[in-house]
Amino acid sequence: MEEIGSRVLEGGDSPYPNFSKQYSKFWQKGSEYIQDDWREEGINHLNYWREYFNDEERIKTYSHYPFSNDGKSFNNVLDAIRKQVKAGNNKESVLKNYWLPDFDINDDNAYKDAVKQRWDNNLNKTKSFIEETTNRLITL
Repeated sequence: MEEIGSRVLEGGDSPYPNFSKQYSKFWQKGSEYIQDDWREEGINHLNYWREYFNDEERIKTYSHYPFSNDGKSFNNVLDAIRKQVKAGNNKESVLKNYWLPDFDINDDNAYKDAVKQRWDNNLNKTKSFIEETTNRLITL
């Protein structure tokens, strides 16, 4: 069990974090009027996630972490991609729906590399958002 702010999280329970400037209240017009206690709690929240994403064990519990399961859902996605393309759907569109870069869908290792590339890109974007937003909150 882990405590975040005043909320206690049980195993398997995960808050849905928002790591996008598009949806973050801290990046919207008027954010300079956010109360100090909200700013401080926002910084605490971002510090929690900074630690989380830098912890090699904890990060495996993140809902979008692609490498921690038994491989079943990992393979199910590849099978679904193959079926959709075989059914005549445009490969580029299918891969875009899964937020994947182009890869040889008949090569399992190429799929793993594409998933890793997607994960690395998203992780870097998330970490950048955390740093930029923390700095913004400190300077507001």
